[in-house]
Amino acid sequence: MKANNLSNLLSPAAMVQLADNTGVYKVNKHPQITYLSAITAGIFISIAFVFYITVTTGIATVPFQLAKLAGGLCFSLD
Repeated sequence: MKANNLSNLLSPAAMVQLADNTGVYKVNKHPQITYLSAITAGIFISIAFVFYITVTTGIATVPFQLAKLAGGLCFSLD
């Protein structure tokens, strides 16, 4: 939800109901779907890590902080 759109803001009671519904949905989800989601999340994190390592080792001439910033940006963009 976008916070700048006032029609999307929820009351505290509605937030509790939404959180409750989301939790019930996740608990009742099929185990194979949960397992597949976990596997694909791990794949995406490993690809992002490869991008991070590639960027940070490839720019040894820039200051340390800029190399870490560039690596973090590449990790986040994956």
